[in-house]
Amino acid sequence: AEHLCALLRAAGLVDSLVQIVSLESQHAALQQSALLIIGNMCSDEVDSNAALTKAELKACHGFEELLSHLFSPDPIVQAYAL
Repeated sequence: AEHLCALLRAAGLVDSLVQIVSLESQHAALQQSALLIIGNMCSDEVDSNAALTKAELKACHGFEELLSHLFSPDPIVQAYAL
């Protein structure tokens, strides 16, 4: 998993995922998938280098996007934003 996360970071996926998360709410299924991937990549249980993902997430204003979904009408989006 660490190698995969490193490859995804190197490919610029974090910024792309943040862009997907910022889509309008009618794209809830895409948002759910993007949030799930972000959550896994930011987990120390999945990647011991998760701090690198968190730094990229911060640099592309991903935390602000996550916060905006804490009150989503979609309960799955809301849960994954936590």
